[in-house]
Amino acid sequence: MDIFKDNQIFNWTYIDEQKAKQEELKNLDDSGDHVNLPDMRLFTYKISDMISDRLEKGMEMDDENIDFAFELNEMFCNRHKWQVRS
Repeated sequence: MDIFKDNQIFNWTYIDEQKAKQEELKNLDDSGDHVNLPDMRLFTYKISDMISDRLEKGMEMDDENIDFAFELNEMFCNRHKWQVRS
C-alpha cells in the first residue's frame, strides 16, 4: 500500500540546485535562491602503472605478504618544506 500519491512525491537533488543556479545566473538574477551555492566539481584520477604494480605485488610486513592499500590522501601528500622567497 502506497502512502503517497504520485503527485505528492517531490525529488530535488544537488544537481537540480546546480541547474537552477546556472539558470538564475544566465538570467542575471543575483537575488536567486541558488546563486550563492558553491560550484559542484567532480574529479577523476588515473592511477599510474607504478601503483598498479604495487597493488599486484602486495607488500611485506612482519615477514608476511599482505595486500597493498592505496591511500588517496597519501598520493596528494606534500612533505616538502617550501620556502617563500620575497
